[in-house]
Amino acid sequence: MADNSLMLVKGVGAVKVKALINKVWVEITIYQVEYVPGGANLLSENVLLDKGLVVSKSGNNQIIYYRDGQRDIEAERRDGLQIMKFKPIVNRAMACIKPVVWHERLAHINSKFLNDTKDKEAAYGLENMKREDVNFKCEICMRAKSKKKSYVTVEKTVKYLPGECLHSDLGYANAISRNGNSYFLVVKDEASAFRQVYFQKKKGETAMNVIDAINFMRTQTGNNVKMFRSDNGGEYKCQELVSFFSKRGIRFGLNSPQCSPSNGFVEREMRIEQDAARSMLIQSQLHESHWEDAIRTACYVLNRTLSTKNTEKTPYEQVIGKKPTLQHVRIFGSKAFAHITNGQGKKFDDKATECILVGFDAHSKNYILYDPAEGKYHYQAKHVNFIETNASRRESITNDEPDEIITTFSTKEVRNDETEQTDGASETEGEEAETYSSASNSPQQTNPKVHQHNETWADEIQWEASQEDRNFVNTSLPPQPSSSKPKRERQQRKFYQAGSGDANVAMHATNTEPTTYSAALSSKYAGEWKEAMDSEMRSHSENGTWRLVKRPVGKKVLKNRWVYKIKHNPNGEIEKFKARLVVKGFNQVKGVDYTETFAPVSRYETIRTLLSVAAARKLKLVQLDIGTAYLNSELK
Repeated sequence: MADNSLMLVKGVGAVKVKALINKVWVEITIYQVEYVPGGANLLSENVLLDKGLVVSKSGNNQIIYYRDGQRDIEAERRDGLQIMKFKPIVNRAMACIKPVVWHERLAHINSKFLNDTKDKEAAYGLENMKREDVNFKCEICMRAKSKKKSYVTVEKTVKYLPGECLHSDLGYANAISRNGNSYFLVVKDEASAFRQVYFQKKKGETAMNVIDAINFMRTQTGNNVKMFRSDNGGEYKCQELVSFFSKRGIRFGLNSPQCSPSNGFVEREMRIEQDAARSMLIQSQLHESHWEDAIRTACYVLNRTLSTKNTEKTPYEQVIGKKPTLQHVRIFGSKAFAHITNGQGKKFDDKATECILVGFDAHSKNYILYDPAEGKYHYQAKHVNFIETNASRRESITNDEPDEIITTFSTKEVRNDETEQTDGASETEGEEAETYSSASNSPQQTNPKVHQHNETWADEIQWEASQEDRNFVNTSLPPQPSSSKPKRERQQRKFYQAGSGDANVAMHATNTEPTTYSAALSSKYAGEWKEAMDSEMRSHSENGTWRLVKRPVGKKVLKNRWVYKIKHNPNGEIEKFKARLVVKGFNQVKGVDYTETFAPVSRYETIRTLLSVAAARKLKLVQLDIGTAYLNSELK
């Protein structure tokens, strides 16, 4: 802005107004309007000119815009500004969402904290929560959060800054999660109440995760850890951690054995997270093996809402430095339909996969979806439709707001009309760059850590007003972004008689791709897969992809896996067997293990340009398949 302040765009939508056109008030709709709370209503003349309008200014301070030679919208010059001759249209009653719905979306959060988060605008997305008594009674919370009376606490005299004092505890779940984990480690900052959670198969992984949590807090806050407190568990008194604390000058405080109140700060955190997870599992009626998903979701939500300790800023904002958004949050366990991207199915297959919402990826804007049919997790950022079902009331929440959330809203920062893009992958490539990735449900599956990073979406600004038809269904600018796109009527599927090419299609369908090394070598194409893997290893050797070194202290080793792909020709016949050795890079933490990412691939704009030049000059195009084109290539 003019005073160098930042204002967050909370949504992009359409505004319906009455405009004075040729002395008649006509309803028009302005599209791609950015909603900024507290800002003035601004309309750019340059945008109007870019849309083909012509401006005519007279000496009597009257300004008239023309479209295709016909008189259009009007304005009046006053104090050096153009005052558009617009009238607001009275809003219809906006669909309000009851507090109980947000209570269930936000991991059964305390009703007082929910009310404070809305009233103090600590997070975006709660504007449409209905104003009523939030001290409602939740039967699920009564079943899941019953507890004894609390101890009398003594106020501490030492005041720490965020990141200077960390508390930790290790919990045992009494059940093995879908990822093969039995333990969860919580590390909580005393000053900000920001918590991190790690999932472990055994206690021996504690030291590595504690070091990772300390490095993350130091990177995000800029403050060195001065005190680390835990119980007397042997996992904390190992030589690796003791040596690490000694080298960093970190005081290591051990609490009294068999006395949980002495470590009440993190003990309460463990209880809060377990209560929230238990509530979500009861309501969603998911199997107890989803406890890891529920704990992760609880941690994600608690970092983004206010509490007794944090009455003004959320833990996320105190550590990351930006106000969080809750617009994308949906009820844990809701039915989700994830769009299948192009190339992952036949023409008349289903275009969406039915999954269950089991969390939100803290490192990106991905939803974490579980496919019960395949037993796999999927990570999908956009094009996910939800049906939020309340298990306790046994009804779908579809009257308060649409059950579909196709992420088209924007939460970008605006400064002097310039847009800051997110670090990492850009969305400028549009729909073609969308991916639908999955991780196999194996004991070596990734354990997502609850580290939070900025999440931004960007949309282009567009404006349109039709001369032929100015009656639209949109109301004036909503405080929440558009949640769906126009739907086209679904045509009934047609079936045709089998043709001569059906044999190849059937053969294509039976050639399944293995997902593991043992499955590849036990398949009927074991020889072909062995040759493909040998070719891949030769390429790595020739390009010098890696060199063996000793593992640095406190660092984790990334695991790898084989990815197999069968390429077919247009007739459906097998053309090539491809095997790729990939590293599980998703175990890395942005800001700790890396700061930038690169994707050495051709942009669609480049491909389209080449095709256009070839067509204009009547050139022939030849497509080449290079086995390892970008393997260990130099990036400039």
